[in-house]
Amino acid sequence: MKCSVLIVGAGIVGCCTAYQLARAGVRDVLVIDKADTASGPTGRSSGVIRQFYTHPTIVQMARQGLGAYAATKEETGFDSGFVRTGWVLTVDARSESVARKGLQVQAPLGVPSSWISVDDMREIVSGISTDGLVGGIYEADSGYGDPPAAAAAYLSAARERGVTYHRATTVVRWLLRGERIVGAETNAGPIEADFVFNCAGAWVGQLLASLGYDTPVTTSRHQIVTLRENPRPRRPIVSDPVNLVYMRPEGSDLTLVGSNAPSDSLDVVDPERCPDHADDEKIESMVTNASKRLTDLAEAGIAHNWSGVYDVSADGFPILGKLPGLDGMAIATGLSGHGFKLAPAIAEIMASFLQATPDPRAHLFRWTRFEEGDLIRSTTTSSLTSMTTAGT
Repeated sequence: MKCSVLIVGAGIVGCCTAYQLARAGVRDVLVIDKADTASGPTGRSSGVIRQFYTHPTIVQMARQGLGAYAATKEETGFDSGFVRTGWVLTVDARSESVARKGLQVQAPLGVPSSWISVDDMREIVSGISTDGLVGGIYEADSGYGDPPAAAAAYLSAARERGVTYHRATTVVRWLLRGERIVGAETNAGPIEADFVFNCAGAWVGQLLASLGYDTPVTTSRHQIVTLRENPRPRRPIVSDPVNLVYMRPEGSDLTLVGSNAPSDSLDVVDPERCPDHADDEKIESMVTNASKRLTDLAEAGIAHNWSGVYDVSADGFPILGKLPGLDGMAIATGLSGHGFKLAPAIAEIMASFLQATPDPRAHLFRWTRFEEGDLIRSTTTSSLTSMTTAGT
């Protein structure tokens, strides 16, 4: 089998990349996945789409993702499951200066965010306790999407434009001609390709090891519990670094609770052996912490729980692009929990590697930044958690 472009991985990044290429008129594109669409981290993502970062490029990319998911159905005819709820970040005295810096970065980029007082917060978020807070940030147009639905939407739209998809197709080894990748040997036979996009995320490291590359990425477990409230008040997504959790609404009566604890990155797992469920101790901790901030949750019942994998890079941001000493391939890995919200922008960057001059944003995410000591420095909600717990 032969194709012009081979995309390995049908998670949100691979599917968005396929759509981006198809929309640009690239022909003979083949997407393969070792299981099926969104069967990896995408299928376990909480789908939160917020825009709080302190690096302008990443703010812009998050804003691009938000706009893309809000317009997916209109643009493609398929639904991403986007729901606009608003997003609130709780801020204590120790994290206030960094939070306000985030607002300063967002303002010129058109993000409708604002500083809110604790009184404002009580008006916006039903049942919230503002103990220990000095205020917060409110993003009025943020929300969440349905990651599996969004991946399926972009892949379906790509297939309508001529992209081919093969599920249950596993890369066994790479096909090389000198120092250039020219395709992959798979369980279904060889696939020759002019260019390969390795969008396997948490599995990229395993796929690169045979080529002699030590990928600066670890895979850690992220656990989530869903609570049922009857009735559940209407409220925005709340990210609460002080109590190490975030909460977002789901449907009419559910609230999803995830962890922001820095220690989560130490829960290193093999992505092939990550448990499907959350641990009882972790569930109890998340529910207790969430109830400290959203007091109504103390009476909620547990509806579901699950866990998934984050592929976390050494600086907590994606690694995108070509590898030193190897032609014919670009990778996307180290998404570090930002993958869903950034995927439409990442896909635009990935597609640009077929051009003589890649997207200018690609330089920020290059593989070589780690050995160069030029790490991406941007505060996220998780790093605000680190500040809060460390008391710095």
